[in-house]
Amino acid sequence: IRTPGVFIGNVVSNFLLMYVSGYSFKEIMVLKLQGVKELNLYVEGFKESLVLHAKQDAGIITKAEMRRLNVIENNLLNSPVKDLISEGFHTTIVEEVEHGEGTGSYFNRAANKKLKNVPKIFRDGLDVLYITENTKVFKLIEKGIQASDFAARYAQYHLMIEGGEDKDVAIKTVRDNFIDYNK
Repeated sequence: IRTPGVFIGNVVSNFLLMYVSGYSFKEIMVLKLQGVKELNLYVEGFKESLVLHAKQDAGIITKAEMRRLNVIENNLLNSPVKDLISEGFHTTIVEEVEHGEGTGSYFNRAANKKLKNVPKIFRDGLDVLYITENTKVFKLIEKGIQASDFAARYAQYHLMIEGGEDKDVAIKTVRDNFIDYNK
């Protein structure tokens, strides 16, 4: 994930898979951009709903926040990405929680342990040099690859549905056509 070639290769292979499946450049691009936009809206809405549910559970939610929660839940329920997210095609929400303190690659954990007494500016320099999980660059690349994969799945799924394919068949096809990183 740390090399530009991985990201570029991912984007190109996703595009080519759909192109050889018979879809036009315009159809692919429009739906991929829509997929990224809808995914971001869904993730942000989901995060906000978690905060509002916590307030509700604690009994400190205001009427305005309750109305906002209802709007968010309705938006999530009717989101064009809901089917794909329900099928597990996007895992960023879980991964963001997992990237907390003490997680990450073996290199990152070992380096943090060895360098805990080294000045922060030196540790930050090493993080940038090796593009560790602590850097914004790594997070941007990771998010970009996840969004690219999801957008390709979204585009293929919606093109199949628009073509009259059954939802279950479209989900199975999308699942078979892309790498399942969870495995």
